[in-house]
Amino acid sequence: MAFPPPNGEPGVLGRGSGDPGQLRLDFAPLHPSAPSDPAPLQGKGISRDQLRVLREGDRLRVESIGRCLTRKNGAEIRNAELEPGDTLRLDHQVLLACVSRSPSLPNLRFFPERALGEFGRVDGLGLIGESSAVWALRDRVAFCALADEHVLVHGPSGTGKELVAAALHELSERRSARLISRNAATIPSGIAAAELFGNRRDYPNAGTPERAGLVGEADGSTLFLDELGELPPDLQAQLLRFLDSGEYQRLGDDHVRRVDVRLVAATNREPSELKHDLFARLKLSIETPDLNAHREDIPLLARELVARAAKRSPLLVQRFVRDTSRGAEFYVSAALMERLVRHTYQLHVRELDALLWQAMADAAGDELDLSEGVEQRLDGAGEGGAAGEVASDEIDATRLQAVLSATRGNKTEAARQLGLSSRFALYRLMKRLNVDA
Repeated sequence: MAFPPPNGEPGVLGRGSGDPGQLRLDFAPLHPSAPSDPAPLQGKGISRDQLRVLREGDRLRVESIGRCLTRKNGAEIRNAELEPGDTLRLDHQVLLACVSRSPSLPNLRFFPERALGEFGRVDGLGLIGESSAVWALRDRVAFCALADEHVLVHGPSGTGKELVAAALHELSERRSARLISRNAATIPSGIAAAELFGNRRDYPNAGTPERAGLVGEADGSTLFLDELGELPPDLQAQLLRFLDSGEYQRLGDDHVRRVDVRLVAATNREPSELKHDLFARLKLSIETPDLNAHREDIPLLARELVARAAKRSPLLVQRFVRDTSRGAEFYVSAALMERLVRHTYQLHVRELDALLWQAMADAAGDELDLSEGVEQRLDGAGEGGAAGEVASDEIDATRLQAVLSATRGNKTEAARQLGLSSRFALYRLMKRLNVDA
């Protein structure tokens, strides 16, 4: 949610009457009937005055003053301090996710204003996110683009290294030329040198066509090599001369060629695992952030991923999306969004996309919900990790039976109260302790 009131001036959220003092909700309540701006909260049991909210710097002080049960990150509260990445849930109806953008963006030194997007939307370079991690990434990309030096982009799989390379090219003076891209892991080792540097006609065999190679194709532009660490070591060594001077030889040629190419290389390995001389020639580096380090961006990313899916597969996905004055929104339950925000990701945005597709495949209506298929994926990804296993070891049959009785057999709620990763973890515990629902 976005928070216009300045420090020291509280706002009130509730069913309300459209008071100008209300806070504006950018993507919550996540419900198709929600009005646009300002947005009162809607739902059974939500009071006229439900939340009192005070902004304190980059945080929010929230007090639950209505009758609706309120939880911060899954724990019941009456008073709480929120920071970006936290979630606030009103019973089982509304989920508020805390996301903010500084009005002045004081640390933005190089990123051009022309590329700024609307709050929570894709910017002019295809990047999305309002967290400090993503704004730092934008500025780092802009700096590297202006420097026109070779760049290494590194980070976990699924964190958007290809997007960063494309943004870097778009901000550079080379943007009028086509970006040349190739995944080094897909280049067959036997023809890797020819693929990279090209070959003259009839070499090595008669009838072999002339090939410019990736380096030749990228003359005057940017060459993006993904998974650089997968190149054979001898080919990494051959890159050194090219990176130093722009000089190279096509296979079979007896003369040296010169090109003006900026290399942007990407790897999900530690930079230190690259050949030392090669790493030294990649003078600048950009690290793409782990999704778990900027959870406040997950609802924004989810919205964009569903909107893109609707464009690619409208017959399958369009029912989950609605157009508003501020762009596409999607129908999603509070339960699903809360789990997506709190999940620990291994494959980052790629994993988030897979979870959303699972929810779309399982949905019977027009709302994405926490389906059994999604829970199985979350459970299979190891949500909760070792801590969840330790917690289950500390639960005896008496406590388990008491919680099941208190929740009237609601497995999802019982799992939450017991601190388990999902209802499937609860089923395993019930079987181990021989407890029936």
